[in-house]
Amino acid sequence: MRLFFNWILLFIVFSGILCLPMFMLINIGVFKPDFQLPLYAITEIIEKDDKVYVGLGEYNRIQVYDTQGNYLNKIDVKTFGKHFNFYFDENNKIHSRRAYNQGFEDFKREFLQFQNDNLYIIESQFPLQIFKKTKTSNKQFLKEPLLFSLYASPFRSWFISFIGLVLIGCINYTSLVKEGSLGIDKKIKFNFLRLFKLIFTPSDKTIFFRRNKITCKSCKITEPRGSWKELVNQVREFYKKGAQFDFGTIYYCPNCNHPWYLDHNDTTLSFVHDTSRIEEWMKLSNNLTDAHKEMFFEIGATPPDFYEYGKDFIDLPCKVTLTNEQTLDFVIIRLQKDPPFIYSEPFYNEYITFDKVVKIEPSEYALNPELRLQTCQAREIRMCFSPTRVLGSNGIQYLLNGVTNFFYQDNVKGSELKSVLKSDVKYELDLVVQHCNFKVKYIIGRWDESLVRSRIAEF
Repeated sequence: MRLFFNWILLFIVFSGILCLPMFMLINIGVFKPDFQLPLYAITEIIEKDDKVYVGLGEYNRIQVYDTQGNYLNKIDVKTFGKHFNFYFDENNKIHSRRAYNQGFEDFKREFLQFQNDNLYIIESQFPLQIFKKTKTSNKQFLKEPLLFSLYASPFRSWFISFIGLVLIGCINYTSLVKEGSLGIDKKIKFNFLRLFKLIFTPSDKTIFFRRNKITCKSCKITEPRGSWKELVNQVREFYKKGAQFDFGTIYYCPNCNHPWYLDHNDTTLSFVHDTSRIEEWMKLSNNLTDAHKEMFFEIGATPPDFYEYGKDFIDLPCKVTLTNEQTLDFVIIRLQKDPPFIYSEPFYNEYITFDKVVKIEPSEYALNPELRLQTCQAREIRMCFSPTRVLGSNGIQYLLNGVTNFFYQDNVKGSELKSVLKSDVKYELDLVVQHCNFKVKYIIGRWDESLVRSRIAEF
């Protein structure tokens, strides 16, 4: 329905705009059409020999009708779009003359016929109606279609175009007024073709003509607006439902078919960064062997930090052997609720799925559970700085920042680090800051509720 009204209004807008050059050409006498024009700026009405002559000042013409109001023909006059009067001489020839003392605001409403005392009266303008009043009757002589009356002059046609634009703007309000501009987002500048596509896209192809929209980073069609609940409801209503996981569902953009992920709690709506791995995650089993689970409890999973970041993950720093017999010393096995392809962090670009794991062992580069717990409990004392002091086997105090699982520096391994006694604490400037000269590999698996207790803080 919205699309239907948009096309109707577009026709009204362009028809009004196109009327302007036509009226200008008629006004200066360049264009002299034979067809009937709307009656506007009527300067004179004369009835003679069963014909009615109507003078139109704007159009430089006299239009001729029969007594029933049917259009017969027109007679051109040279008055340059000004008010004029006309009369017949003894040879029935029409003469016109400019009425210099009259402006358009002085146009008459009643036209008396001196020959027979008949009176032609303009009763209304929208639509234009002319009545013929005689001594015995008062009947309608002519009634124009409303469309004729609306487009009867350049001003009226342009005003109709303006109204049409306003109505288009009202119907498509949220699509036109996004982020304070007429663009789809701040990076896309307004242009007519983009606006045309936005307004005249069939509603079954887009969701973008209501409040509170969703931005698809792939096709750049909409943007988030309104409350979170409304946003989620729009995803469910307009996006195409796809694969369903234990903790969420894939939805596809109706414009570009790019997948989005909505978690089961309706708290996370994520753009899928790696679409090639959706099917891989669907097939991934969450059944860990007893040997795998034993290693989780033996090594101890790293808990969330003081601010609860990581509560949706079970992270185990360890050493693993893969199905291709490759051994990795710096590995975090992460069991998580949401699929890994919704995250944009760099370490997710090359993650390995848990089904590739053959053996899990403690890593000599991993910190012991006590130190890992300390780094998780460290509070932020400056922006992005949550320090933990540790002592290496070489007698050097190192400064760790944030949650730390692995350490290898100055030939000191993570398992060789110890806590620093309060009496031995040094000033921050005297400490050696950790430099991560190793790369941690992430192995991703499905969430297992029974392993939440393997976190160090849960011991």
